[in-house]
Amino acid sequence: MISAIKKRTPLSLIFLFLVMPIFMTSQETVLKNVFDPGMIHVQKEELILVDGATVFVFSLPDVSPKLSFGKKGQGPGEMTSTPYIYNSAIPFLEAYFVDSQEKVLYFLKDGTYVREKKKPIGVSSIVPVGKNFVGSKLSVFDGKTQYQTVVLYDTHFKIIKELARDISPAQSAKATTELPLDALNFTVYRDNIYVERSREGFLINVYNSDGELIRQIRNERKRKSIGGKEKKELLENFKNDPSIKAFGFENVLRETKLIYPDYLPAITGLVIADDRLYVKTSQKYVVPAEFMVLDLEGDELGRFQISGLTETPYVAHLNNVNVKYYTISQGKIYYLIFGDEDTRLKVQPIDLERTF
Repeated sequence: MISAIKKRTPLSLIFLFLVMPIFMTSQETVLKNVFDPGMIHVQKEELILVDGATVFVFSLPDVSPKLSFGKKGQGPGEMTSTPYIYNSAIPFLEAYFVDSQEKVLYFLKDGTYVREKKKPIGVSSIVPVGKNFVGSKLSVFDGKTQYQTVVLYDTHFKIIKELARDISPAQSAKATTELPLDALNFTVYRDNIYVERSREGFLINVYNSDGELIRQIRNERKRKSIGGKEKKELLENFKNDPSIKAFGFENVLRETKLIYPDYLPAITGLVIADDRLYVKTSQKYVVPAEFMVLDLEGDELGRFQISGLTETPYVAHLNNVNVKYYTISQGKIYYLIFGDEDTRLKVQPIDLERTF
């Protein structure tokens, strides 16, 4: 593992990876006034998340409250809030870019509302990329088959091109739901768009901000087949999903039939930070979660495992919302833990040597 890192990693990062497990320990903090956040983002010295229609910003590393802004409504600077259809926020230039259910909004770094733009119906997880935008969209083709798509839009939210299309794990016409829920994940880094194609194996397509395919990242690791043990675990996780509990497991079974593919998805999550790809796999489907760490060319640098990650709610997957309750920055993984009365942030150093 160390030789692989030396090949492509600056000396300062080698030192960081080697000494972190010795001198750094995990940290857990209660996030005051945050109860049901949709996703989490860390950039430089800030932790950003959205709970309903409110954006919370915390200072790092002490996780002290810094700023909150936004309110529920449909007027200028306001957002709607619906369970399992989450709003999100990221830093963008000298502002915060907020993707809400019906529009995108811009706020200054002090929380002052600047402007907003109505977005296309059915599009979620919109992110700026260059002069354009990329987002997820649920689509129906052939009159009955449902697809999850990743679409590139111009500044007026007119479609430039579709970058990827996968069959949705839920098909209303056939009344079937596939376990596990293999979502179509994408992320944006340095004005490039990374789209994973886990139904084709370990494959990530990389596009520039104009939607041109510039490279592919592949890994020949064998996919894990789904047998009786995996089916039992998947079904148990499905039953315990908070959104399924809210609807009632028996009620869900009256509406859909559960089906299983031959293999677990090769990729179940994708984060890029500090010129590293952190790819969540399904080799360890739930506990502990496994991540492969790659450089931007796709060469593997190592792996690590971590327990305690909260999975994306089932209904959020069906709404094609690209939700992750974790993120990674500067050699640490940040993830949310949901209690009965509070939401906690846990920060843990990444130890690439743990599985070697």
